[in-house]
Amino acid sequence: MNNACTLTRLETRKNALGTTRLVAAPDDGALQSGEVLMKIGRFALTTNNITYAAFGDAVMKYWQFFPTDDADWGHMPVWGFADVAASNVEGVAVGERFYGYFPIASHLRMRPVRVTARGFYDGAAHRSELVSAYNQYMRCSSDAGYVAALEDYQMLVRPLFITSFMLAISCRTTASSARSRWWCPAHRARPHSARPSVSAGARACNSSPRLRRAIAPS
Repeated sequence: MNNACTLTRLETRKNALGTTRLVAAPDDGALQSGEVLMKIGRFALTTNNITYAAFGDAVMKYWQFFPTDDADWGHMPVWGFADVAASNVEGVAVGERFYGYFPIASHLRMRPVRVTARGFYDGAAHRSELVSAYNQYMRCSSDAGYVAALEDYQMLVRPLFITSFMLAISCRTTASSARSRWWCPAHRARPHSARPSVSAGARACNSSPRLRRAIAPS
């Protein structure tokens, strides 16, 4: 099968987020063992994505999920849907649709691991040290919350639903610490002298079995 395509990407200048460029390059479509080619169909672009770019080199390392060949330019992440255009992975079939974290691009090569009926994780080497919540991809055919006609709403709201769990866990963890002086709705108002870091939310997301079951493939 001929899977050749033109890979088109929208890149953002890291020190001037209002500056972007389109980069197009031919892709012969040849897959390595354990690799799939995803065709990105649609994605949501909100202020949440601008936050990814603004903090791209901070703790969460957003720029590192989809690196470019130029250190001055980044590939802004978005939430959306993609179809499998070609596959060399058992359990991930051509034509299947997945929801997850993608770049603003026409296509993406991925290396699915931990494949289950619910989806998979991207096992690309450069993503192994990044927050796992962003490496999980939901198989639409097995997602109880998926409705094709409501994809636009899912792209917009689901990421914030996940964030609400992270904030709740972080709030609860912080409130239970005797050393904390951060204000939490579950406690009395307190000065903002010791707010939890972003990494605390990331650790909560990685360590909470309940959260992982709610948002990601098992």
